[in-house]
Amino acid sequence: MLAVLLLAGPTALAERITLVVDASHSGPAATEAVDGAVFTSIQDAVDAAAALREADAWPEDGIVVGVRTSNEHPLDPVTLELRHSGSEGAPLIIRASRAPEEQPMTPWGTTLGTPGSAAPFGPVTDAAILDRLPDAARAHVLQADLDALGINRDDLGELTARGFGQPVYESHAELIVDGEVMTLAQWPNEGWTTIKDAPDGPDAGYFTFDDAERLARWSTADDAWVHGYWTWDWADSYAKIDRIDTETGAIHTAEPHGVYGYKPGQRFRILNLLEELDEPGEWYLDRGTGTLYFWPPDSIENLAVSLSTATNAFVIEGARHIVIEGFRFAGLRGTAVAIRDSEDITVRDCVFSAIGNRAVTVSGGKRVTVADCTISNTGDGGITLGGGDRATLEPANHAAIGNTITKYSRWSRTYRPGVQVDGVGVRVANNHIHDAPHNGIQLSGNDHLIELNRLHDLCQDTGDVGAFYMGRDWTMRGTIIRHNYFHDIKGPYTHGAMGVYLDDAASGITIVGNIFKNVTRAAFIGGGRDNIVENNLFIDCEPSVHIDARGLTWAKEHISEGGPWGIHERYHAMNPTEPPYSERYPELVTLLDEKPDHPFGNAVRHNISIGGKWLDLHSVEREWVDFGENWTDASEDILIDWYGIPDVPADQRPEWFEPIPVEKIGVEH
Repeated sequence: MLAVLLLAGPTALAERITLVVDASHSGPAATEAVDGAVFTSIQDAVDAAAALREADAWPEDGIVVGVRTSNEHPLDPVTLELRHSGSEGAPLIIRASRAPEEQPMTPWGTTLGTPGSAAPFGPVTDAAILDRLPDAARAHVLQADLDALGINRDDLGELTARGFGQPVYESHAELIVDGEVMTLAQWPNEGWTTIKDAPDGPDAGYFTFDDAERLARWSTADDAWVHGYWTWDWADSYAKIDRIDTETGAIHTAEPHGVYGYKPGQRFRILNLLEELDEPGEWYLDRGTGTLYFWPPDSIENLAVSLSTATNAFVIEGARHIVIEGFRFAGLRGTAVAIRDSEDITVRDCVFSAIGNRAVTVSGGKRVTVADCTISNTGDGGITLGGGDRATLEPANHAAIGNTITKYSRWSRTYRPGVQVDGVGVRVANNHIHDAPHNGIQLSGNDHLIELNRLHDLCQDTGDVGAFYMGRDWTMRGTIIRHNYFHDIKGPYTHGAMGVYLDDAASGITIVGNIFKNVTRAAFIGGGRDNIVENNLFIDCEPSVHIDARGLTWAKEHISEGGPWGIHERYHAMNPTEPPYSERYPELVTLLDEKPDHPFGNAVRHNISIGGKWLDLHSVEREWVDFGENWTDASEDILIDWYGIPDVPADQRPEWFEPIPVEKIGVEH
C-alpha cells in the first residue's frame, strides 16, 4: 500500500490514493479520502475525493475509486462536476473491480427476483383481467403488485410519441430477464400489419384497419399505442390511440399523430395492451393500478427479473480528467453515461445493454473518448459525439475508437445511429457497427475523420437510407471517410440502402480507400459538389458510384433560395466568404455564382470495380465530373488475392491504386 500524506498544502501529496466502494460493507462507511477507505456508494467516494481537490491536496498520480460489483445500484445517477475533476496525468479513475464479462447482469434499476428466490409474482385471479387476456395466456401470465414492493410509480416513466423528428425521450420502464429486454405486449408478434385506408386524407388523425375481431378486443385497452412507418420508409413514430370505432374500423390517434400522416398500405404495429399478451416473454404494466403482468419464458423461480427504474448511471458536467472503466451497464431508462461541457474524459472497456436511450452521449467540451466498449440492445442509438465550434472551425477532438455497436434502435428505429457525430473535429475509428434497422454513422459538421470501421447488415428495416449518412448543407465540409469496410447493406424498402449516402447536396467530402462489397449504391452523391471518390474497391455493388443532379430536377424548388431545405440560409449562417471558411474551403467563396444547383467539382478516380454495375449518372453530364483513371471491369480472381495486401507485386495491380490496410479495419481487440 502506498504511503499517504495528507498534510496541509500542495507539497504533501500522496503518489496515488485508492478508495473502495462496497454497497454490502457492514462496518462504518468512510467519510474521508484516505488510501484504502471503504465507502458504500460511488457518490460518497467521489465527493470525498473532491474534498481533496478543494483542499489543494490532489495526489500526484490521481485517485482510483474501485467499485466492487453489487446486486443493488442507486436510482439516482452518480454526478460528477468541476469539483470532482482530476488533473492532467493524475485523473480520477472510477473502475469496476471485476472485468465486465465476469460481472453479473446487475441492472441499475429495481430487482424483482433472482434465481432461487421467491419472486413477487403470483397467478392472475381477477376475472375481468383474465377475460381481457388471450385464451392461451390465461394459465401462464403472472402478476406483481409494484406498489406493494415499494416501487415509486414516478420511476416507471411513460410511453411517449417518440420517433422521427421527436426529441430523445427517456424510455418507459422495461422488464429485463437474465439481461435481456422482454417484449411489451404487441401485435403482430413479429413484423408488421398494414393500414387499410385513410379515408379523410393523411392528416385527419385516423386510419382504418380491416380486422373486426381484433379491433373489438383492442377497443377495451386504455393505454394502447401504435408504431409505424406511416408515410415514408425512413420515418417511424409512435402515437397513442385515442379511440377505436369498431363500426367503421377506424383507429383514431391522439396528437401528435403519426409523422407525415397516414397512408394506405403503410406498415404499423400496436403495442402496450393486455389483450395481446399472448406468448412467453411478453409483459404489460397497468400504470393505473401499479400491476405488472408477465408471461415468463421459464419458471419464474429460475429467472433474474428486474425493472429499469433508474435513468442514468453517470452524469458528468463541466468536469475534467476523469476515467470510467470496466463497468457493465444494464437496465437504465435513459442514457447510461451523459457527458456535457467536459474535457479529457474517457469511458473505456464497458459493456452497455438493455438501455432505454443510448450508451454514451457527449455534448460540448473537448477530448472525450469512448473506447473498447460493447453496446447492444439500446432503445435509441449507441454513441453521440458533439463538440467544437463550427463558426471558428475549432475542433472538439472527441473520439469513438474500437467499440462494437449492435442491435440498437429498438424503440426509435430511424435516425438513431450507432455513432452520431456533430460539430467539428471528431474521430470515429476501428468500430464494428452491425445489425440495426437504420443507419450506422450519421454525421453533421466539419473536418471529421471516419476511418477503419467495419459496417454491415445495417438498414435492415428501412428504405432510402445509408449506412453512413449526411446531407442538406454545402458548408459541412472537410470530412474524410477512409479505409472502412462496408458490406451486405441493401435495405428492403423503397429506394433500398446506400453505403456512403451524401444526400441532398452534401458537399466537400472525401471517400478514399474504402472497400464496398454487396452494397446497393455504394458511393452515393445526391446533387452535391466537390466530393472525391478515390482509390476505393467496389465488389458486387449496384452500382458502385451514383451521382445525380437533383437540384435540376425533382429537388429544384428545395435547393433554391428560400426553399424548404434551408440550404441557402445555412450557407449564409457560416459567413463562408470570410475566414476561416474562405481559407479552409475556398470553393465556398464563389459557390453561389457558379450554378449551385449543378453538381460541379466532383471527382471519381483511381477506383476498382468488379462485378455488379459500375456507374449511374442521373441528369449529370460526364464532363461535369473528373473521372480520371478507373478500372471498371476488373477480374475478381485477381483482385481478391491482392487488394489491400502490401506485399503483392506491383505488376499485378494498377500503379495508381494504393493498398488498403485491411488488417487494421475493425475492432482490434
